[in-house]
Amino acid sequence: MKYIMRRTQLYLEDDLWKALHARPRSLRTSVSELVRQTVRERYFDRLDVLIEVARGRDAGILARWEELAGSDHVLLCSPVSVAELWHGARPREHEAPTNLFRVLTCVPADVHTGLRAGAHLRQYRESHGVELGDALIGSAALLNGAALWTRNRMHYPMKDLSFY
Repeated sequence: MKYIMRRTQLYLEDDLWKALHARPRSLRTSVSELVRQTVRERYFDRLDVLIEVARGRDAGILARWEELAGSDHVLLCSPVSVAELWHGARPREHEAPTNLFRVLTCVPADVHTGLRAGAHLRQYRESHGVELGDALIGSAALLNGAALWTRNRMHYPMKDLSFY
């Protein structure tokens, strides 16, 4: 058996391992890239959207949220957004974000996310005022192949970032 992915522990028999790696070699790509291409569409939620969902006051955002939540799409969030939302919630308000976190997949903030965020800060901090949290969120969305759902697109000038 062999370990094939950095973030997911997936163990395969040797013959399946060889078969799995034959296609990426012929396409000159990696197994991880093929997995990313075949995985369901992903949407990465930003704090402003999460706050609106938790409060339940913006009918347009709620309708889009319900559409996504009722689909087979994967809804991702960053630990940065979780921390920001939890920080701003009063103890009597903890139920709404807790319920919200149950339907989201929180992606890890690892060294690759940090390196990418550092590069984004170097490139966009002076010109666009990008801050650390936004750089980490944008980097996590990019590295997970997710479209970022935010109402503040100006905080995310990264050219290769897609939006929902």
